[in-house]
Amino acid sequence: MSSTSHQDSDNTLPESTRICHGVDVIINAILQILNHTNKILICLDHSRPSLMVNIDVIKNVIVAAKRRGVELRCITEITENNLLYCKQLMTMVDELRHLKGIKGNLYLNEIGCLSPAIFHENGSPASKGIYSNMKEIVEHQRCFFETLWSVSMPAVQRIEQLDEGTEHEFLEVIVNHKKVIRVFTEMIKSMEKEALILISNEVTLMGLDRVGIIDQIIKLSMEKETVIRIICPYSKKNIKVLNRINELAPSIKILNAENNSLFSMCVTDRNKILGIEVRDLDTDNLPKAVNYGLYSNRKLAVSSFRSIFDVLWKERMLNEQLKANDKVQKDFVNIAAHELRSPIQPIIGLSELLRYKRSEGQLQQDKILDIIIRNAKRLQNLSEDILDVTRIESKSLVLKKEKFNLNQLIVNAITDSKNYIAREDISNSEKIDIDIINIDPIFRGNEDIYLEADKNRINQVISNLLVNAIKFTKSGTITITTDLEENTHDKKSSNVVVISIKDSGTGIDSKVFPKLFTKFASGSQGGTGLGLFISKNIIEAHDGKMWAENNQDSKGATFRFTLPT
Repeated sequence: MSSTSHQDSDNTLPESTRICHGVDVIINAILQILNHTNKILICLDHSRPSLMVNIDVIKNVIVAAKRRGVELRCITEITENNLLYCKQLMTMVDELRHLKGIKGNLYLNEIGCLSPAIFHENGSPASKGIYSNMKEIVEHQRCFFETLWSVSMPAVQRIEQLDEGTEHEFLEVIVNHKKVIRVFTEMIKSMEKEALILISNEVTLMGLDRVGIIDQIIKLSMEKETVIRIICPYSKKNIKVLNRINELAPSIKILNAENNSLFSMCVTDRNKILGIEVRDLDTDNLPKAVNYGLYSNRKLAVSSFRSIFDVLWKERMLNEQLKANDKVQKDFVNIAAHELRSPIQPIIGLSELLRYKRSEGQLQQDKILDIIIRNAKRLQNLSEDILDVTRIESKSLVLKKEKFNLNQLIVNAITDSKNYIAREDISNSEKIDIDIINIDPIFRGNEDIYLEADKNRINQVISNLLVNAIKFTKSGTITITTDLEENTHDKKSSNVVVISIKDSGTGIDSKVFPKLFTKFASGSQGGTGLGLFISKNIIEAHDGKMWAENNQDSKGATFRFTLPT
């Protein structure tokens, strides 16, 4: 192997795995890994940091790589014997981490990996190793490194332990109920990043609130960027406490436990755990209710408690999701049944009536047929909406893009909307005027706008927004405007067209607004509430955005969406 090899040349070599012999060959292989790359991942056992610092050719290449902006991450076991070398190594790489008992060595970049076989004679460099540029092996080694990285400790934290004296591991059973509360309070106050809290009964939550721990949790959530997750049963007794947490500290995530037990626990910053057993579920005086506490910083205990919490959290999340899905399914069945019943009844009734009125005039028959056709189309639209929702949720919505004139499409949609008004016999107190305002002259003047998009789907969106505006506007004007704006979010296109549909109707109900673009969100007495959900997804499939707002200076609401030009 030659030290002059680099990524570009190695990338053209056939995939292979080979054994390297000789100290010089191994060093050259290390240099090959370190040179001409964007990412370097290194694992070292406790004897290697000294060689990384003392072998100038390796040290210089690492320093040069860092200057080039290469990502450098290194894992080793930091001990009292190699502490000074590790401090120097910290200045050479982007991040150094400690992992106790790590064995073996690994140098890894995007296309190759080297595993020197270590011989611990006087800390000399390895004379044998295995090098590979096989894609599968490199990927396996990268996954192996990331796994070690996820369980390793930042070097700064480990060095502080060594400088101050290594923190001893402990496991303490606390029978003094006042001490249990004191330890819980201290854990919460000293928390820096994360707290996982299982409150398995309403008594414990009420008790924690009485001794001030809940207020301390809320305070820390407001002052620090912490991750706080709580599993706790919801009940009439504790709902005020839970509402206070949600109101004052919305970043705290709470899931309903839906059961009562006697054991609660807290895990903070992945390094300490406290388990609490209560003996009395009939009192919210927590100090008196506590039976004992289990307090520890042992890694195995902390990891076990954290795993238990994660399993419970995932179970609760899945349960909440199943409940939500069940509710959506029931809502869908109810809405679909109602929507299907509405057009089916007149179709059947009028069809039978038409059978017995064959002898009556053509005009009467035409009116009956119009009603039948209109209701049949309602059925058709409902079935198409259901199919669209299915396509969206299964990610199988296919766009058939073509070039078309947006202005002409809008004009046609307005004509169809006027026909809709006449067809539906909407009895507004005043006639609704639907206007189209040309593009601002600053951008295009009166020129047409041509888009590369799915013409039928965009027409579906515009028509849906127009029909919605008509339904909620008893009098006034519905205005469509198109404006060209500079696109600052997507490098693929320099401009976007913003289509706005503004009405002077009743506006968007405050109860509906938060879920406006979700399924079955409807502020009207009829309708499935699928139209806006489908429209938003169609626009997002075109790399656009859709939003809505109530008009500030007048009645009604404005719906807007963007499309790349």
